[in-house]
Amino acid sequence: MALLKQDVEENTTDNDKLEKEPNDSESNGEDFDADDVGDLSGGANKLTATPDTITEKVLDNVKDPNLKDDIVQVVNDGMTILFGDKTHKTIFDSIRPRDQVPLANELGAGAVNIMTQMYDASTLKNDPIPEAAIIPAGAILLAAVCDHINATGIDNATDETYADALEMFIRGMQDKLDPNFRKDNNIPPSPAQMQMQMAQQAQDQVPQGAYAAAAIGPGAQAAPGLLQGA
Repeated sequence: MALLKQDVEENTTDNDKLEKEPNDSESNGEDFDADDVGDLSGGANKLTATPDTITEKVLDNVKDPNLKDDIVQVVNDGMTILFGDKTHKTIFDSIRPRDQVPLANELGAGAVNIMTQMYDASTLKNDPIPEAAIIPAGAILLAAVCDHINATGIDNATDETYADALEMFIRGMQDKLDPNFRKDNNIPPSPAQMQMQMAQQAQDQVPQGAYAAAAIGPGAQAAPGLLQGA
């Protein structure tokens, strides 16, 4: 099920295809949204969003060959986490029954969690995942998860499940990567964001340098370095 580099090469063998001017259906990945996976005709009844069909739609929709390579790399890394011997059972055993939580919510939130961990780990290695590759790769990985869930009888994922999970994933990653996402969409800050804002406000209230010495009182001196930010 894992994608290989040859999957990209098979989609980019025509050099003219790579050099032509982009049309309205092409994307650089940064503005990727749920509509870019095309029309999902299965609705609430069946799953047509298979890994193969979503991979084809995603890669055909990206004009930059380097970005295609990035997407495939992220997908391969994600597949290792999802279906690796050490992590597979833990991930899929944690999916709660749909009478407790809608399947789309489980998959969307789980996708955000896994991709966030992957992004944070890559950042710590000073080799961050290109942001433009995150949403397209996530679309493919979600399709693989839905396909696996159906194949193993864990639950019954449909095109509607996939579309709802993808939308949740996109919004979750936008919230992760875009500091203005909540403000622009009138969404209250998360608890973590509120803590960061409070810490920043407290820091802004700490007097600096000579101003600190004046605020502390007569006879105080500005310590070199510490209060001056050196």
